[in-house]
Amino acid sequence: MSHDLTEGKITLPLLKMAAPLVLAASLSVIYVATDAFWLGQLGPAALAAMTLGAPVLLLVANALLGIASAGSTLASHFKGAHNERGVNKAAKQTLLAAAALSLVLGVLGFFISPSIISLFGAPAAVSADASAYLTICFAGLFFGTLFSVAQFILNGLGDTRTPTLVLLGSVLLNFILDPLFINGFGPIPALGVAGAAWATLCTQVLTGAIGVWLLVSGTRGVRVKLLPLDFDFSFFKRLARLGVPASLEFSVYQLWRLVEVYVVSWFGIAALAAYGVSERVLSLLFLPATGLSIATGVAVGQNLGAGKRERAIRVAERGSLLAFMFLLAMTVCVVLFGTALAGFFVPGETAVIASAFLFMFLHALSLPFNGVRMTLTNVARVSGNAVSALYLSTATIALRILVVLLFAYYLGFYGVALTMPVVSLVALVILYYWFRKSGWWKTRVVEEGEFAAAD
Repeated sequence: MSHDLTEGKITLPLLKMAAPLVLAASLSVIYVATDAFWLGQLGPAALAAMTLGAPVLLLVANALLGIASAGSTLASHFKGAHNERGVNKAAKQTLLAAAALSLVLGVLGFFISPSIISLFGAPAAVSADASAYLTICFAGLFFGTLFSVAQFILNGLGDTRTPTLVLLGSVLLNFILDPLFINGFGPIPALGVAGAAWATLCTQVLTGAIGVWLLVSGTRGVRVKLLPLDFDFSFFKRLARLGVPASLEFSVYQLWRLVEVYVVSWFGIAALAAYGVSERVLSLLFLPATGLSIATGVAVGQNLGAGKRERAIRVAERGSLLAFMFLLAMTVCVVLFGTALAGFFVPGETAVIASAFLFMFLHALSLPFNGVRMTLTNVARVSGNAVSALYLSTATIALRILVVLLFAYYLGFYGVALTMPVVSLVALVILYYWFRKSGWWKTRVVEEGEFAAAD
């Protein structure tokens, strides 16, 4: 059920919305880990094949998630304005735009996957499996996009629980299908790496169908009439205006990850192992901020749509404070339990554990600042200032790249970790200045009474 976040208390509704979002993010991690676990039983080559296809899929997903994010922003504003027709319009046009683009990209990717994989120059055995994996994943892109749109739209309406329950079902189904398709069972042949992709395709078809049903059934605060397929290209321009900067912003952060891994590789295998352990732990500890940033953005969007600018500002401040407090607690957890957490991933590797803990501790000093930064960046995006969010994020990443190169050169491996708290604090000061002085709350995403008379 959708929730109106324009009245009443702020803190408790934000926490209630954020909890399922944290679970959803965790489920996504578990989904990928399940694939990695079963493919790992086949040997390093199988894992390498899946890893080769991941950057390509992530790049395509960023483009589609930008559209879904734009639809969520519009839906939240219409929801706040109590404009039911606007909500339905936003949901339908977002679904049509994302479905059309995913279909084009899916068909294109299906046919050129071998050519894409060949660009990586991997050994023939790995390339063949990677090509098969990527080809099948592209075949499921359309269905996966249908659910992503439904998930974002429902989140924009304040319903974070329903899509999370669907995600939970998909993780459980994938957990069953992975060993069946990868290793074979009865009449099902052992498909190896391709089996993981087939398992994903099956879950995507099911979740895609459920996602469309959630949008057309009228049971979750939105009712989409699929027919006629009336593409509104003027509305598509609005989605592009909000979605393209978001897609570019997501891609910019992937660029940082590539640079960070490249710099860490200067210091050898042990450093890469310690870094990998640290990143796994910190990514899990950062999940509360991810949920809070999305919940805060939804609440801000609804309040701006309702014309309640002062309450929108208070929501942004409260969400940022909660993110800071939660991640400060996570930093304390690193101090208290970091060694044990690192030991879970590399048991018995004393030197790697010690190195991972120190790297993790230095990196964790940035968590509270990054939580606030993520929340305020999402506020910028959802308030209709997606270009500002892109500029702020790009400036942050450019500063990170410059500082990590300097710190790594002069301070070595742990200089990479120190980059995060230093840059995060500087970026937060800049972002806070923008938050106070830019007048972001004055941007109009939807007009009063828009689509109130007709679909």
